[in-house]
Amino acid sequence: MTVPSQIIGESTTTFRRDTNELRLEFIRAVLMHCHIQAAIVRHDPFGMLSGIFDLLILAADHARARAALAEMTVTTDEAEWTCPFCLEIVPGHFELCWNCDTVRNRGSDNEAASECTPAAQQSVASI
Repeated sequence: MTVPSQIIGESTTTFRRDTNELRLEFIRAVLMHCHIQAAIVRHDPFGMLSGIFDLLILAADHARARAALAEMTVTTDEAEWTCPFCLEIVPGHFELCWNCDTVRNRGSDNEAASECTPAAQQSVASI
């Protein structure tokens, strides 16, 4: 990827370095949404195509970029819950079971969910 013309010649800094280009692309999209110019470039100091990538931003945007990513961090104090349909353990911040899409029953995590997805209802009907 080429560096956007908006940051060529400007004072850039490496905001993140990673071997996972998709993760950096997600971070770049978050920053772009916050109107922070960013670019992903291959970090290849020895010309060996190392598979390491840098996410570049303007040095002046570093504090804003850190704040933007901090807002995107999911934090929760909610306990995990057990899906009443498929009995999977689901993270506390999920409202749907990640496995079968059953809606979380906030009344009691041990009772059957009051609402099932059509796929779940069809599965029960075929048993």
